[in-house]
Amino acid sequence: MAETRTDGILVKTPKSAASVRTVAFPASLDAYAEPGRTGLVFTGARGGQLRRNNFRRLWLRALNTTGRGDVHFHDLRHTGNTLAATGGATTHELMQRMGPSSGAG
Repeated sequence: MAETRTDGILVKTPKSAASVRTVAFPASLDAYAEPGRTGLVFTGARGGQLRRNNFRRLWLRALNTTGRGDVHFHDLRHTGNTLAATGGATTHELMQRMGPSSGAG
């Protein structure tokens, strides 16, 4: 996540080594994501890093558009794991997706 600072944009690293993991995304995100392992999954309106102060506004607009005002962004983490489980992921794979420091989620 990028945060605006007086001296530019700060890209924060994960809180711990356990937060660094590979997660598969559907091919349909290719139209939105940058290529490569370090490419951004979602970008701002001009193609740059999505800043934290703009994210909430965009998230709320998306919820309003879909009529799902009851969804919190963090809920997507659990939804993703539920979809992976129904797709055949093992318990070990699900735990890796959620991150070792969080348990099974």
